[in-house]
Amino acid sequence: MVDVSDEEYVIFVARKLLSLTYPWARDGVGFTIPDAWLFRDLLSREKLAPENIEWMRRALLKYERQIRQLGLDFDRLEKVRIAQRAIFWRAEGLEGKKATSFLIWLRGDKGGIRVTLRDYSRRRRDVLMYAMTRAEVVDFVKKHFGVDLSNVENFNITVKRPDEFFRRVSLLHHLF
Repeated sequence: MVDVSDEEYVIFVARKLLSLTYPWARDGVGFTIPDAWLFRDLLSREKLAPENIEWMRRALLKYERQIRQLGLDFDRLEKVRIAQRAIFWRAEGLEGKKATSFLIWLRGDKGGIRVTLRDYSRRRRDVLMYAMTRAEVVDFVKKHFGVDLSNVENFNITVKRPDEFFRRVSLLHHLF
């Protein structure tokens, strides 16, 4: 393979796995059904932010066996860091959107945030997803909720109808 930037390599690996994906076949060759939809959505965009590419890179780490079987450099995916934060952001913008759910999760040394936004004028739902390290989740929850999760192994909380919470702490602006 010709020398390409790290961003281009992550996108190449994602496209390669997506091209081999038949999620209903469950053959262990490509992506799972949920990941196939997420990668298809991201890769259909004309332009990706570095945070989007970092989200793809982190998600690709689950597919070590498939990537190695294709003869691709999995170690390069492990070592490179595209952006400080990993964001799956399908939303076009926040104007006119209402937050319908807010999920914070922590599993071992990984965690994240998922915000579902609804645009009722267009009958569309958008999803913002942030992959975070354990330390980032612990700091975020301590700062915004006043709860110390440093000794907790697994954590999952969903806030339904979080608009009042977002207004109170201007949380969406902290996330961007």
